Amino acid sequence: MAAEIAGFYHEQWLGNGYPFGVKGDDIPSAARVVTVSDVYDALRSKRIYKPALQHEETLSIMRQEVGIRFDPVIFSVFEQCVDDFADIHHQYNDIL
Repeated sequence: MAAEIAGFYHEQWLGNGYPFGVKGDDIPSAARVVTVSDVYDALRSKRIYKPALQHEETLSIMRQEVGIRFDPVIFSVFEQCVDDFADIHHQYNDIL
């Protein structure tokens, strides 16, 4: 599973990702889950080149990518537990 995640989590639902350009269900499901999680974390986290975004702004940006970058079914599950993501981010944000 780790190899699938590492190899495919930059792939996008419509096939615009890399390194293989695969799309839809050809992307391993674990990688599709990690893609959503990784983008949420990246947008919420401060980087040297950008400020951290707030929760609602992050969701607004991500919702625009449903069916393009993100698997719509996996994203709908993410939205069902998005408050947990916000809580986890808040709890561990100061550690980094």
